Amino acid sequence: MYNRDMKKNKKEKYPQIRSIKKTISWRIIATLITGIIVFLFTKELSETTYITLVSAFVLMVFYYIHERIWSSEFARTVLARPSAFVLMVFYYIHERIWSSIR
Repeated sequence: MYNRDMKKNKKEKYPQIRSIKKTISWRIIATLITGIIVFLFTKELSETTYITLVSAFVLMVFYYIHERIWSSEFARTVLARPSAFVLMVFYYIHERIWSSIR
């Protein structure tokens, strides 16, 4: 199902703008939770602010990368079918073992 601001694009089912919106909305929620937990432990507002902001930035970057990977063709084709992924892994292991035996 497409949101109204998602353009139907044959190459990309989930556009980057969707990933950016999801990243920001999740990061706001997670940052609030992180800030509360850090403040409960430290009782220092300046330390809480520093830890929370650094954490928010780093985790936002990694969440965006994660979201783009899962929106990619690779995720829709390989990771969506665990059996195909597992077969690829076992085939790789088989080839590594076979090449070491020769």
